[in-house]
Amino acid sequence: MTSLAARRLSWGQCQNARDLGGLPTTDGRTLRPLALIRSDNHDRLGEAGVMALRQAGVRRVVDLRSGWEAERFPSPLKVAPEYLNVPLFDEADTEGRELVRAAETVFEVYQIMLERYPRHVVNALRAIADAPAGGVAVHCHAGKDRTGVVIALALHVAGVAPEVITADFALTDECLRRHYAEELAAAPDDAARARWKTFQVAEAGTMLATISHLQGRYGSVEGYLRAGGMQDETFLHLRTRLRA
Repeated sequence: MTSLAARRLSWGQCQNARDLGGLPTTDGRTLRPLALIRSDNHDRLGEAGVMALRQAGVRRVVDLRSGWEAERFPSPLKVAPEYLNVPLFDEADTEGRELVRAAETVFEVYQIMLERYPRHVVNALRAIADAPAGGVAVHCHAGKDRTGVVIALALHVAGVAPEVITADFALTDECLRRHYAEELAAAPDDAARARWKTFQVAEAGTMLATISHLQGRYGSVEGYLRAGGMQDETFLHLRTRLRA
């Protein structure tokens, strides 16, 4: 797999922007360079970052954040034609928010996300698959959890092996060292700091368990996505646009 250093992108003050191009598929192919990019919050882009994003050929930005986040930390691209806000959580789902707040592990949060919002997940993948010709950049706040899950499913559909998907996911911790430190420094008290540290991890095992959960419950990742409303043409478009 191409090294992290070779795939990281210098996009303003973004810490977790990286290209998924070059990742191998199980049938001996690779993902096309700059076809799919993951990153943290684009409010960190700045003028130079926006220029770099456009020079990379990005033609769609999929913002997975909730509406209130997009308002509080606006993307500099929010009025641009390539920008699309596709929230992964249902803001009206009070029970879901409480479940996430009570979760004790990252894996538990991912289970809640996937089980409660399958159509939101499918909408995010459809936004990638149906984008105009060019690259797609997917982000949330840190580019770890919501982005991590959507990217993992997109890679799986494209034919990337689980061990490669989970290894890429784990690189997030290296990218976000400064972000984690900044979050902890801003924690209001020791209790909050201790809880935040629990969730400041992107372990390969967590994503592998997430994929295994979908396979066990739905028969396959594809089975989960079909249950959420994903159609054959979306699977085809996603594979076609991502693979070299």
